[in-house]
Amino acid sequence: MQGRNDRTMTYRNGMGDPRRTRRQVVLAGASMAGAVLLAACSTSGETAAGNTTDFKLVGYESSNVIFPSGTTNLAKIRPVDKPLILNFWAGDCPACQSEMPAFQRVADQYGDRIMILGVDLGVFTGLGSHESAKRLFNELSIHYPTAYAVDDQPVHLFRIQAMPTTVFFTRTSRILTTSVGMLSESQLRGNVERLLAA
Repeated sequence: MQGRNDRTMTYRNGMGDPRRTRRQVVLAGASMAGAVLLAACSTSGETAAGNTTDFKLVGYESSNVIFPSGTTNLAKIRPVDKPLILNFWAGDCPACQSEMPAFQRVADQYGDRIMILGVDLGVFTGLGSHESAKRLFNELSIHYPTAYAVDDQPVHLFRIQAMPTTVFFTRTSRILTTSVGMLSESQLRGNVERLLAA
């Protein structure tokens, strides 16, 4: 990934390969820009894969409250008749680290009216390991459910181009909005209120 700043981190996608011709770089850049535009403009509806938003994950030890031991699927732990907020993050992502305390405060305030699930994608984005993820949520005293993706399927399902990325699902499992980059606490609360009203 490259493009480090305090709001978001974007993928490099092999654009630094000096053997590429100028035309390949321009075409790849246009293709990537289109994908980023689609991801950023995806404010409601379903993902590229239609209604297929299930993927495999493993809960971190601090989250065994909702996770069975070993690998499970999102569909098995997704709440029934309750909004779900999927926050994709990575242990070595500064913007992710900055927004996690706000996610914890919102989780504490709204309690069982919503479910926040943090999904670590660090090993698939080059932004950390499972160990750096554990260190981060322990340092920040994060106790809302956290897990790591077993493979890079969520990256493709949700067209993730930057860390962090947050997907807001209504109680009927419809995607209400997707936020790319760091959310402020007020933005997060505003999206939660929209979810509860939907």
